[in-house]
Amino acid sequence: MIFTKTQAVTSSISEPDSCACNNLSTNLSQSICQGSSGAALTGDVFGVLPSGISLSGTGYQWAYGNTSTGPWTDISGATSATFTPNSLVAPFNVSGTYYVIRKASFQVQ
Repeated sequence: MIFTKTQAVTSSISEPDSCACNNLSTNLSQSICQGSSGAALTGDVFGVLPSGISLSGTGYQWAYGNTSTGPWTDISGATSATFTPNSLVAPFNVSGTYYVIRKASFQVQ
């Protein structure tokens, strides 16, 4: 399995990067043997958001695809700032190359 740094930011404000860059930073490329877990994928987290902007849900949703350009399928329950791939759990229980992204989302109130 290969995990690559990909960013996705969903927002209705004009400059989302000023609130959250959503840069992934650790364990971006991994080879994981069947029957084991990988290392946690991590990145920056939301800091204090400007007045009038709040997280949408937890603010994060991890998704995977079989190519670096998607399409992307949300990983059920993967809604925290970090994600640890596990080859015992679908879709990673099938050998292959996977690309993982973290969507960061917030909303204007």
